[in-house]
Amino acid sequence: MDNAIEVRINAEDTEHDFRPSPGTVTNVHFPGGKGVRIDSALFAGYQIPPYYDSMIAKLIVYDKNRKLALRKLRKCIGRTCIRRREDKY
Repeated sequence: MDNAIEVRINAEDTEHDFRPSPGTVTNVHFPGGKGVRIDSALFAGYQIPPYYDSMIAKLIVYDKNRKLALRKLRKCIGRTCIRRREDKY
């Protein structure tokens, strides 16, 4: 039976109680391939606003079983790159 795992990627400040961390995206790269899906509208130059939900992407992977799906997820997370410049609002 196939297994799917979803992770939500948020623009949050981990050093300040996970509050939203707005800014301008300067670089973004998501992995792809069989069994990998990205739901996001991010692009270089996108401004992450401070006013809404801080979720900026979802990464969904699936594979033949949970162990393989977790392995694929870890690999994809390691290959994901999102950089931003902090903007003052």
